[in-house]
Amino acid sequence: MLLMILIAVALIYLIMVAQFRSFLAPFIVMFTIPLAYTGGLLALYIMRMDISMLSLMGFLMLSGIVVNNGIVLIDYVNRLRLNGLERVEAIVEAGRTRMRPILMTALTTVLAMSVMALARGEGAALGRGIAVVTIGGLVY
Repeated sequence: MLLMILIAVALIYLIMVAQFRSFLAPFIVMFTIPLAYTGGLLALYIMRMDISMLSLMGFLMLSGIVVNNGIVLIDYVNRLRLNGLERVEAIVEAGRTRMRPILMTALTTVLAMSVMALARGEGAALGRGIAVVTIGGLVY
């Protein structure tokens, strides 16, 4: 599973290189992945859960969500720069304009996963690792 996560991160980087037509811009987005993983690990620690195969799947899912949010922001910054704004102005404007969609994506995912994280009964423990990692990573 760790090998799959590494392959997924490498493929995510290559797709972003093709999208941004740059080797540097995807690094900005890729730096959000360790932060999200830190949040996922903290959530597992707080909930006193072990790293399992399903929690590793949660890390894989978390990678996709976090990178998607980063792409939304960086792509808009690049568009604003092409329209003539300076770097700092473009970053501030993109943060102001794209913060709501990014937070809405994160919030809806956290709310949907909270049902899985708080579920009781047979089979609920299986999905709890995915939900805890995803919620922890997005909240962090």
